[in-house]
Amino acid sequence: TLLQPLGYAGAGEVALPLAIAVGLIGWWIGRVDRRAQGHFSVSAVSLAAIGLMTWLGAPWAPAWLALQGGGLIWLGLGERRDWVRGIGVVLVLGAITRTIEIQFAPVPAGYDVFLNHRAGLGLLITAVLAVLAVRHARTTADADPARSAYLAASVVGANAMMLITLTAEINAFWDLRAVNNAVVSAELARQMMLSATWAAYAAALTAIGIRRKYPPVRYLALGVFAITVAKLFFVDLSQLDSVYRIISSLALGMLLVGASYLYQRYGTATEPVPPAPSDP
Repeated sequence: TLLQPLGYAGAGEVALPLAIAVGLIGWWIGRVDRRAQGHFSVSAVSLAAIGLMTWLGAPWAPAWLALQGGGLIWLGLGERRDWVRGIGVVLVLGAITRTIEIQFAPVPAGYDVFLNHRAGLGLLITAVLAVLAVRHARTTADADPARSAYLAASVVGANAMMLITLTAEINAFWDLRAVNNAVVSAELARQMMLSATWAAYAAALTAIGIRRKYPPVRYLALGVFAITVAKLFFVDLSQLDSVYRIISSLALGMLLVGASYLYQRYGTATEPVPPAPSDP
């Protein structure tokens, strides 16, 4: 029923009772095997997500993939089963791919910016990745040798998904306004808003990466800055008059100088080594 296109309207009527049944079975079997209860709980939540997304009239596949995959990564970490966590990673990657495909599809009629299922899917995946990042951050390196790699992937993935969602919603906002003679001005405003959003997000990542002393966030910020600068020079400035080119270049230059100052001032600083205890 869930996989057949004609059965899409009735998917919620199938998924929600199944979610309740699977949840009850998990609660009952938890008295025998607590580990099995976790797997039943993940399946129940995923089925409930299918029913909820169907009731809202939104694509259910990305939500199911994200929650099922995130739950398997969580369980694989707790059970120290890398193959379970690997399956979860594949499902989460599938959710990200499908969500990006949906977000950059043509804007439908009656679209409400940020109040729609496309933005909701992006925020859901961002939240799942953020929860996984917190979970891995609270795990010691001895308990999980791959902790650093999974933590960096979760943090970078969550921020990248958030930035992609913002980009898709900005594009949708201006697509709705690019009509008749306003096409050129709307396209110019779109590009400038994208550049400003990317630059501000990169600046925020730089500050967070420096404060947390976490290099992957700083490297992501540098990458976003590089993309923003390239876009500004090759796309935005070609559409602006001379005065606006100068103003835009000065604004971006000041932002880059501020970010580079913070990076040089605090980004390379190391935590002081505590003194060795003196002999009694």
